[in-house]
Amino acid sequence: MCTFKAKMSHHHLEDKLEKKQGLDRVRVLKSNVFDDSDSRRTITDYTFPRGINTDLGQVKVIRCRRTGDNDALGNHYHTVKSGRWEYFMVGAGEYVDIIFTLKYRTGEGEITEVELMKGDTVIIPPGWSHTFIPRQEGATLLGVSNLPYDPDDDVEDKLV
Repeated sequence: MCTFKAKMSHHHLEDKLEKKQGLDRVRVLKSNVFDDSDSRRTITDYTFPRGINTDLGQVKVIRCRRTGDNDALGNHYHTVKSGRWEYFMVGAGEYVDIIFTLKYRTGEGEITEVELMKGDTVIIPPGWSHTFIPRQEGATLLGVSNLPYDPDDDVEDKLV
């Protein structure tokens, strides 16, 4: 009986919080989902619909087909004015070894190189050039950003 009361109390608290946030019912909204593919990789991109109370604007899954410097992903930065932050999580690869090489820099600064393994998370603020070089076929990145993608916010900057 006590356990049941505790559960009811917990659910009652959740109900109050959900109603306060305007989430008093299940809703189904339409997200923008699109694929972009070339010889290097496939990106499945998910953009949250307007009106969702979240700090996320976009989620994307990048699956690499090939490896090496010629198959680098990125080679750009997002303008400081855009305010676009990106977060990348390294996922699957065929081996336990290095899955990606990350190269980054700010402004005209020196290029920094970091080897990434499964589970590594990278935070990229606006204005920082970045590129990911896949080191294994099937290497996967999960990318999350605070804003939907806008090509006008990208500036090319070849790091490889």
